[in-house]
Amino acid sequence: MNDVADYITREIGTEPVPYELEDFSGIKEPTNCLLWKLPPPMEEDKSILQLDSELTEKLYKLVQEAPDSPEIQELVKTQANLLEGVKFSKKNGFSLYTPNDLIALDKRKGIRKEWWNLRNYVKENQCCLFLRYSSAMYALQKIADEIILMPVPDQYEYIRLHGTRGNNYPIETEEIIRRIDKISKLVEATVLFVTGASIELLLEYSSGNENLSAIRYQLRKMCPDIEELTTSIKSGRVYIWWD
Repeated sequence: MNDVADYITREIGTEPVPYELEDFSGIKEPTNCLLWKLPPPMEEDKSILQLDSELTEKLYKLVQEAPDSPEIQELVKTQANLLEGVKFSKKNGFSLYTPNDLIALDKRKGIRKEWWNLRNYVKENQCCLFLRYSSAMYALQKIADEIILMPVPDQYEYIRLHGTRGNNYPIETEEIIRRIDKISKLVEATVLFVTGASIELLLEYSSGNENLSAIRYQLRKMCPDIEELTTSIKSGRVYIWWD
């Protein structure tokens, strides 16, 4: 693991720290994993999700502070160009889009390029690489800012490490793993992010003839009320949580 950790450190440019699990009482438990803080991405490396989020925030502040500013129209035009090709839906007279609509157009699925660049090297060295969000805001925007290395080849061990289970739905850790494993027989399914009550999956389609209905069935068996499940499956990035 030391060689892999050294390689990641060189590639990312930040030093790792031990990854600790924190329970509801605030007690931290050590793990066999390492965590790296990702540096802020260069402008050209930002995902559509991040660019849209930043533009929306700028517009909101500008409208509040200087509603007559000519910059507002410029930002609106910039955002319109960014969202070209995004599928909008109509609801109550408004045009709406979701993060999944943006992910569907993003070649990296909204995932940091560092993860993509390192994943094969890590896998070849019998380890797994995961994403992490340092704040609720990053999680809401689906913009990970940390990565975690686990020195085992089985990605499901990361789920076991967190003891992931349904808080409001009767499903335990091993059943969640079995369902994901069944999905992996239909499409390449990679575990991206895990907590004690949530999981994020990357679904990578190759043939274009994958059985989406069967994938949907397995996901529903894990959590019956996944939000925006249809667009999540199509975009290839599914976030599941049990409140």
